Amino acid sequence: MARRGGSISTMALGLALATATPDQVRTVLGERLHPLVQNLEPAAAARVTGMLLELDRTEVLHLLESPEALKSRVAEAMEVLISAACTPLGTAVGTGKARRGGSTSRRPISMRTLLRSALANATPDQERTILGERLYPLVEKLEPAAAAKVTGMLLELGRTEILHLLESPVALTSMVAQAIGVLRNSAQQRQDQTGGAKSRSIGHHCH
Repeated sequence: MARRGGSISTMALGLALATATPDQVRTVLGERLHPLVQNLEPAAAARVTGMLLELDRTEVLHLLESPEALKSRVAEAMEVLISAACTPLGTAVGTGKARRGGSTSRRPISMRTLLRSALANATPDQERTILGERLYPLVEKLEPAAAAKVTGMLLELGRTEILHLLESPVALTSMVAQAIGVLRNSAQQRQDQTGGAKSRSIGHHCH
């Protein structure tokens, strides 16, 4: 009976959210989800809750109703947080079953979800730092000598495009090549201007 009551409660919540704005939905679900996550992972409750709120509304409602599903998702989110520093962006960190090659119908929480969660409340400077820390090592592998300059150029792009570059090696390679082309053209122009100035100076002395 308790389970049925929980289902009715969740159903009522779903109906109440039907007319809510996206911000209201996130707030309401977050208020219900956070204390449950806090019981499982007190130290990382805020970050894990933020990650889980990136899931579909239907799945979040399911997590509120199913302690087992919530426990599994929280464990998965913790794996992502722990491995964030060493896992390439775009690589999903799934459950043990998924890593062993078994089939699973659940979508793993991706590094993109983690990064979006981290950027959600970041200031412009913090956002630039977070994205730069992710982007620089990838650029460095392609153009070690100009990694800092190229990364700075790419950080001028919009957040969505930068996230795409972090996930797509092909797009990143293409954009880095374009940036290198711009740098080389700029260097060539400066060299031509310097050469022209020297020529004019020599011509002046000859007269």
